[in-house]
Amino acid sequence: MSRQNQIDEELRDLKLRFELLDGDRKAYYESSQLTIRKNKEEIAQLAAQNKELRSTIAKLRKFEKDITPSSAMNMTAFEKFDHEVIDSQKRCDRLKCELEKKEKQLYELEDNYFDLKKIAEGVKNKNNPQMKVNFFFFS
Repeated sequence: MSRQNQIDEELRDLKLRFELLDGDRKAYYESSQLTIRKNKEEIAQLAAQNKELRSTIAKLRKFEKDITPSSAMNMTAFEKFDHEVIDSQKRCDRLKCELEKKEKQLYELEDNYFDLKKIAEGVKNKNNPQMKVNFFFFS
């Protein structure tokens, strides 16, 4: 082969490579443009969805703000009343316990009173042998 043929062959080979590279570049460009379009569409869809969600959240917050104060007050009042009832019940239980203790103490004092009364009567009646035994029993 002559030098000119080699150069022509190399030139054809370079042109072929150039056409292949240009085809790859065009395919890459079209592919990237398609990806860009899809991404833009998805961004627009997500932005619309985001806007709708923000609107819904704002409505819910407004609704919550409108309802919460009155229900919170009612709940607080209810809880306050509930605590008062519980405190009253505890106080009642405590007083019942104290009453039972006082009644028991009263019965013990009454028993002691009657025992002392019997002893006093026995001292008056020194001749009563049963009282003498009781007197020594309590000494």
